[in-house]
Amino acid sequence: MAIKEAEKVNALDSIEINYTPAVVSFNDFEAFEKGVEEAVARYSTFDLEVNTIEEVKQARTELNALDKKLEDRRKEIKREINDPYAKFENQYKVPYQKLKNLISELKNQIDGYEENQKMLRKDKVKHYFYEKAEEANLNKEVFDKYLDQFVKATDFTPTFNFKKSTQDKLDEIIIDEIKKQDQRDADLIAITDLCAKNNLGPASYIRQYDNGASLAEILGLINRDIDEIKRTRELNEAKRIADEKAMIERQAAIEAQAKEIAGTTIKAVNQETGEILERTVETEIVKYETTIKFIMNLEQAKNFKSFLDENDFEFETLVGMKRVN
Repeated sequence: MAIKEAEKVNALDSIEINYTPAVVSFNDFEAFEKGVEEAVARYSTFDLEVNTIEEVKQARTELNALDKKLEDRRKEIKREINDPYAKFENQYKVPYQKLKNLISELKNQIDGYEENQKMLRKDKVKHYFYEKAEEANLNKEVFDKYLDQFVKATDFTPTFNFKKSTQDKLDEIIIDEIKKQDQRDADLIAITDLCAKNNLGPASYIRQYDNGASLAEILGLINRDIDEIKRTRELNEAKRIADEKAMIERQAAIEAQAKEIAGTTIKAVNQETGEILERTVETEIVKYETTIKFIMNLEQAKNFKSFLDENDFEFETLVGMKRVN
């Protein structure tokens, strides 16, 4: 409900809290001070070594009576002063709390309205950024970090449009992000090209680049990896060549040893003529016997026998072939 100018003045505007200061005073303060000083001078010299106990007790009784008289009057005055305020406070609390509740309710409404206006302004900025991002083929989400910078009412005109200063700032951000994207594209081409030339996957390097590493750092890392791979390949190739050479040498040694063994001769002396006789040592052939049961058809049996004959296998038929199920 709109509040008209004439309705703004109501009973609360004319309300005032009146206060009449209470006056609390001595009828003769100097006489009070003088009386206290005289009492101190008179009774502070009391001593049981000089005065009797009855005299000291009497002095205390007189002073207690004076103290009680003064304190009773002070407390009475305090009650008389506090009582009007207590009554005022009891009257004041209930209607005042209603006023505070109303103010709080209005504040909540204002806060809700302001928050809604803030979100509308944020949505307008977001829409502008996203529209420009689509035109420039940019990732829209890169602009999300800027949205909260332009949600103040001072960034907009009364007609809910961007102020020129705001528009200029938004365009500067867009141009800057386009430059960043162009630079990123160029950097990624450099990274992927170098990886492709050296048979490396670019994914891990691109991830490090997106996490903040510079192009120079990434290229340096790739080159170090290339050098490491090259060294590993060279070491592996050298090992392969050495292994092949060692294998050839071992094979040659085995063959030489076999030839030496195959050509070994035993020298003997003819007892009658003294002639030295040479006889080639024949290597003893060790044979083994085994029994194997084969299940085969007639054609397979014929082929197996031919194989044994062709390869000089010695065999003996112990039991003739018989049909099996």
